Amino acid sequence: MVLSMLLPMAPLYAQPIPPDPDQEKMVNKSLYFPNTAQYTGGNRATANTPSAGMNLTGDWTIEYWIKAEGEHYWHLFGKNRFGDNSKGWLIKKPSTEYVLAWTYNSNQYVVGSPAYNQWQHVAMTYEESAQRFRRFVDGKLVQDETRAIEINPSDYPFVIGHEYGTGNWFRGKLDNLRLSDTVRYAAEFIPAKMFPNDERTIAFYTFDRLAEGVLL
Repeated sequence: MVLSMLLPMAPLYAQPIPPDPDQEKMVNKSLYFPNTAQYTGGNRATANTPSAGMNLTGDWTIEYWIKAEGEHYWHLFGKNRFGDNSKGWLIKKPSTEYVLAWTYNSNQYVVGSPAYNQWQHVAMTYEESAQRFRRFVDGKLVQDETRAIEINPSDYPFVIGHEYGTGNWFRGKLDNLRLSDTVRYAAEFIPAKMFPNDERTIAFYTFDRLAEGVLL
């Protein structure tokens, strides 16, 4: 298993996570979460970032490679705390579909369904001035809608594989997670297996190195 976080320069602290036994899709490693059910698990990763780090404001892009396995309720990643509906954001799968949420109730936005046991590249972009949300799967545009998304900054940690304050344990594999403060994609594209790190990158995890339980 592996990780590089390039901006901000901060480690990702991990519970024991075994190496990914399935490396067919990438040249590098991926982060594997063998959690078994919504409230049964112990494998997660948490970024030690400044309180302002990884908040999504203005224009942004979230992109990652995923191989989902568990069909139960799970939290993929986010910067929130369960039960606090005033700030933060997350991506979760409460039933059969992904949800991008920045509070509960009205501020939950259905963003498609996972394909289980196969690798997919997922990219979500938001253009603030036009209130335009796009979602791409394997480079194909599958969602293009007008939606006001106003995310309140959060001082909660950025957590992968588990929802801070509860269970919702993710089962599956994740690779090359990048958050950006710009719209990376406006038309269909061929997904890269490795993304560049540049001045518009908020955070970038390649999941390529683990030392003494700390992803570097």
